Amino acid sequence: MASTSTIVHFFRCADNGGQATVPAGSMVTFQSGWVTANRGLDEAFLNAVTVTASVNGTQIPNANSYWSAPERFTPPEGGTAWVTFWTYPTGLTLGAGQSLTFTTDWTLSHQIASGDVIPPKGGTLHISAGSMFGTISCTVTGA
Repeated sequence: MASTSTIVHFFRCADNGGQATVPAGSMVTFQSGWVTANRGLDEAFLNAVTVTASVNGTQIPNANSYWSAPERFTPPEGGTAWVTFWTYPTGLTLGAGQSLTFTTDWTLSHQIASGDVIPPKGGTLHISAGSMFGTISCTVTGA
């Protein structure tokens, strides 16, 4: 029987104390995204960001290659926004009680703007060069 891929949103995992659970037999795929007010801002982000990431201490080579092309979408609040997703399929399937640990850091080479995407639009958000969030760690366990 083939394993089912389960997406773990690593920022949500970080907000949950760095812990996530997936059904036993799941192949773990990590994902998060970046949302901006327009395509140009998404492209500027992609040109400025460098992703470093690892699974169980092993660096993911060329981690920036896992970004999707920017795509338009409508947020639940209305309006129009653009998003790009970073998606990494680990290829690892977790049995009950097995775990893996993912870490990532997103670093900007220069300041960027994202623009407010939630109506009512309130201006532009500027994000400084350097680590955007610090190192994020997520331990995923099969249950």
